[in-house]
Amino acid sequence: MTAPPAPAAPPRAFSRANLAATLAGGYLPLFIAVLVVFLPLLWMVLSSFKQPGEIVTLDLKLLPEALNPDNYKVAMTTVPFGQFFLNSTIVTVVGAGIKVLLAILTAYA
Repeated sequence: MTAPPAPAAPPRAFSRANLAATLAGGYLPLFIAVLVVFLPLLWMVLSSFKQPGEIVTLDLKLLPEALNPDNYKVAMTTVPFGQFFLNSTIVTVVGAGIKVLLAILTAYA
């Protein structure tokens, strides 16, 4: 009979190769995903302070030439945000109530 093969030595926990592989394989995709989510949000917030003509130009600038908070005044007077908030609250409360009721009924099934 032959002896069973010896198990391979486990890799060292904190070697430079392991650290580089962990950073490249784990944190780099995470960092790219954060940029994919965060940069469009940053672009929207910064664009909300631009003049209407400044938004549609082909010369893309990250920062607005001058901060223009008037866009928010126009949005608040034009769009019924109070009604939107009320609708969202009603849908949330009804949906949560249905889920709680179903959870209570299934708990005793």
